[in-house]
Amino acid sequence: MREAHPYLARKGVPSVPSLREINAAEAAAILGYASKSRDEPLTGRLLVVPLKIGGELSTVELIDEAGRQSALYGGAKAGGHWAAQPLPDSEGAGLTLLIGEGVATVLSAIEATGYPGIAALSCSNLPAVAREMRERFPAAVLVILADLVRATGEPDPHAIEAARAIGGRLAVPDFGENGPDGSDFNDLHRARGAESVRGCVERATSPGGGEDPQDAVARLATLSPIEYDRVRQTESDALGVRVTTLDAEVEKARRKMVGDGNDSQGEAVLFPEIEPWPEPVDGAELLTDLAAKYRRHVVLPEHAPAALALWTLFTHAIPAVNVAPILAITSPEKRCGKSAVIALLRHLARRPLPSANISAPALFRSVEAWSPTLLIDEGDTFLRNNDELRGVLNSGHTRDSAFVIRTVGEDHEPRRFSTWGAKTIALIGKLPDTLADRSIEVRLKRKLASESVEKVRHADPDLFSSLVRRCARWTADHIDEIRAARPSMPDGLHDRAEDNWEPLLAIADLAGGPCPEQARGAALALSGGDDAENHNIRVQLLADIRDVFASTQRDRLPTVELIAELSAMEERPWCEANRGRPISARWLAARLRAFGITVGAKRSGETVFKGYKRDQFNDAFKRYLPPLPPGEPASDSAPSDRSQDTPSPTDPLAERLRGYNVGGARVAADFGKVTSQERNRSENATEPSCGAGCNRVTAGKPPQRGEGYEPDGDRESFEL
Repeated sequence: MREAHPYLARKGVPSVPSLREINAAEAAAILGYASKSRDEPLTGRLLVVPLKIGGELSTVELIDEAGRQSALYGGAKAGGHWAAQPLPDSEGAGLTLLIGEGVATVLSAIEATGYPGIAALSCSNLPAVAREMRERFPAAVLVILADLVRATGEPDPHAIEAARAIGGRLAVPDFGENGPDGSDFNDLHRARGAESVRGCVERATSPGGGEDPQDAVARLATLSPIEYDRVRQTESDALGVRVTTLDAEVEKARRKMVGDGNDSQGEAVLFPEIEPWPEPVDGAELLTDLAAKYRRHVVLPEHAPAALALWTLFTHAIPAVNVAPILAITSPEKRCGKSAVIALLRHLARRPLPSANISAPALFRSVEAWSPTLLIDEGDTFLRNNDELRGVLNSGHTRDSAFVIRTVGEDHEPRRFSTWGAKTIALIGKLPDTLADRSIEVRLKRKLASESVEKVRHADPDLFSSLVRRCARWTADHIDEIRAARPSMPDGLHDRAEDNWEPLLAIADLAGGPCPEQARGAALALSGGDDAENHNIRVQLLADIRDVFASTQRDRLPTVELIAELSAMEERPWCEANRGRPISARWLAARLRAFGITVGAKRSGETVFKGYKRDQFNDAFKRYLPPLPPGEPASDSAPSDRSQDTPSPTDPLAERLRGYNVGGARVAADFGKVTSQERNRSENATEPSCGAGCNRVTAGKPPQRGEGYEPDGDRESFEL
């Protein structure tokens, strides 16, 4: 019989069937990367701890012999728990369930009491896990196993919050006045034995409410800003609420005390300050959780979860970047999920300011006053014919030029107003060309009856809070690196698309893991240069003329033949681009003149005609079109079929976009799909659903740049 895992042996607790082991080298070979904790690789024998959300496997936590921990890339840890034993299917009548932070803590409490237990694997995860258990077991007695904060010796505020949120009991380890140093029930177990642990659990009581919350808010509202800042953390801990929640309630109370009588002039805009996460944050895990959150609530195309996760984190890094790409959320019709994306950004973005039908003055004055993340909905109702508003939005793309000049006051003094900041626009149809050029577009489709997503309004607010706090902490820790980053660009993006993706790729590179490759796959898929729909009509015309010269294998064409070739192209606008009529020689000449290309008399043998030579277009082709894929000559290849939606299997660009496996699903751009609930919400997931009894995680190797999709049959797996 194999000896106990060194981590469990050192903690003095037995193993249980729900824990497994794997060697670090073997795990790295399966995963395609070495798991790390704070940049230190895990070594030796690894303890495999499966986490579940709603009965479905969500990720795996690995613990090495030294106690260092790391979750798999591609999973969702927030809200997930490990159960030491199978949990009952009943509503929990007669059940006492222990909920703790760590594996060793829970195993010590189980050994001492005989009660079943689960672990949240982090203190901040306790409230979310506790709420899930209360919903699952409404009749059970739930006991939260608190750790002690070493600096104060008091119970961890997250444990108090969890117990209060579910009407549960709080068990606190008691080491005595002159007892040994320790902070959790495993420390108590090793120092004082099982009886001490059992006594603390049996004495667990409700944490109580203390001072009435409304009375506390009214009292705090009378303090000066400096006095309030000194006590806000301890007061929020005592009330069992987040600091940001307390800030908002105190500000509301202060406004009521002022009583400015200005209700008819609208409501003041408040942005509660985000309390950064107390511990360093793993960027790859954060992006994984953000992507999973979007997939949980919106039916998204492939690559969209990665783009949304990166753009969300970008809003928190806006002080460190020089380009602010607009996030365009578009759809062909209503009820496709645009408002759901806006609702998620309200919870996750930095200083979110939702608005519909905003005017140009309101926009630049809002940006000047608050530096918010603008969330503009219903853009199709007011953007198209509003030149001033489009100009203001366009100006905010780059930091150096992000301002407008307006006159103010009776003296009409010219003043400069900032337009710099993160902005998203949701609309039916397409953005105007100049805005589209400055945007990263996510195109949504209407949900099928067979597809299921959760309503945003039903989401656990604690998960939003933990995500936004982790965003704040990660960007604060990496702000200088983001400012100095110069990420490499994938081939296939035009200049403006490279500008748009630069801050997002910088974030992905710093996050590490599979994120850099996934982000570049998303950039190519969403903003790749060979999609003519991403360009205006003149650039699309150039692209199709290049195809005509290539397909006809001629170096000069009469105007009438060029028009005939263009009009014969399927799914192209040339049959109705001239105000609903086919294009004409005059129409064609006017559009090409913008590129310095003019019609003239050309000679072909004895024939003289009006038309165009291919070499007239060479400069425009190079400047405005992406290069042709390798191996595809511009003038002597077979006719190109630009109407195909799927790239050729031999196309190098197509091979690069094929993606790779994380968590057993094809997730080139989703930062991991692990739970079957989330897999079924993605249009292109290929992994079959896994039932409630699923106990296998299949890991794919993150490819090197240019590798293709790795077939399922070639992947290894390890049992849980």
